Amino acid sequence: MAQIYISKILDVERSREKKDANLSIFIQRNRSAPRVLPEQICCRPCVQAIPREAKHFELGEARYYTVLVWSAVLWQFFFLGAVGVIFCVHTLLAGILIAVFIPVTEVAAVIFLHEKFSSEKGVALVLSLWGLASYSYGEWSEARAKKKTPEAAAEAQAP
Repeated sequence: MAQIYISKILDVERSREKKDANLSIFIQRNRSAPRVLPEQICCRPCVQAIPREAKHFELGEARYYTVLVWSAVLWQFFFLGAVGVIFCVHTLLAGILIAVFIPVTEVAAVIFLHEKFSSEKGVALVLSLWGLASYSYGEWSEARAKKKTPEAAAEAQAP
């Protein structure tokens, strides 16, 4: 279904800027989701398991549904914020923010939700921080090299 909307929008939007087309795709996808998703959700067997999971939830059935609804709402805010950063600033910044929030989320879950800090979480945390540090160092060294280049050119021109 998403492919149909994307191809339809791209045909209409070819004359506009790429940014406008991407925004239109995002808006159209979010408009079509409430119409398409309920049909697909009801047909899946995992949806029939939700009432069983709710009955076995430690904090009660009402809290299970509350967690379910709020997690969906927060994911929507996350995607809205990510798309906002992409369209207003840059895609690279959105990627950096997502990379920063992975370790923050893991540590917050251990501290506030008292989850176990397993070896998988440790490896994911180390890899996330390593990637972030590597990217940050690369950007810093590149900016430093660019800063030195104009200074060297200015020294060569001075008598």
